[in-house]
Amino acid sequence: MRVLLIDCYIDDAGSARFFAPIVDNDLDVVRVPFAPLARHAADVDAVVVSGSRASANDDEDWVHQSRDFLAEAVALDVPVLGVCFGHQLLAKAVGGTVRQRTEAEVGFLPVSLDADPLLTAIGAELVPFVSHGDEVVPSPHLQVLGRSESCDVQAFRVPGKRAWGVQFHLEYDREEQDRILRYRAETHPELGLDPDEEMARGIDTTVPGRSLFDRFLALAR
Repeated sequence: MRVLLIDCYIDDAGSARFFAPIVDNDLDVVRVPFAPLARHAADVDAVVVSGSRASANDDEDWVHQSRDFLAEAVALDVPVLGVCFGHQLLAKAVGGTVRQRTEAEVGFLPVSLDADPLLTAIGAELVPFVSHGDEVVPSPHLQVLGRSESCDVQAFRVPGKRAWGVQFHLEYDREEQDRILRYRAETHPELGLDPDEEMARGIDTTVPGRSLFDRFLALAR
């Protein structure tokens, strides 16, 4: 399969190092903040969109180009799975709205999920790692499939399409979870985060992550 990873990470190392181990397929990776997305949606079999420190509302060429690519992919029913920033960008690509939260949602938090052909792979209840300052707003453009106590859209599907977004991160290894918690604790002291306590509560979520991506690729096939 021709699986495209739209890597939106602004950090130097990129996000492919997290996705490659849990996506059982060779990835065509484009670091869109630094390289043009010189692809047509019709030329790929599936699309994965990573998280980012950027906002889906940013007025940046690479954000607009990636959003337009996702709109084309959805129109052609090319399977798409957006994660965090990718989840938000997919929502915008189909007419949805993304807003800034009053307070970032960070840490290992319970999420409830509705029955769905993709999400059945990870069950109805899980405690994934989340880290986001923006969120998707419920709208008629989206079938909301998941929620947490303080976020109304933790997962959605574009109705009638093989296109999903998940706000939470199942791709991160323990090292990245720890790095982000420490970054958030430093930059958002108002959250009162204790990174060591959060890491002790959390788990390696790459196992359900593999299940999610296996199911996504099966649906793409």
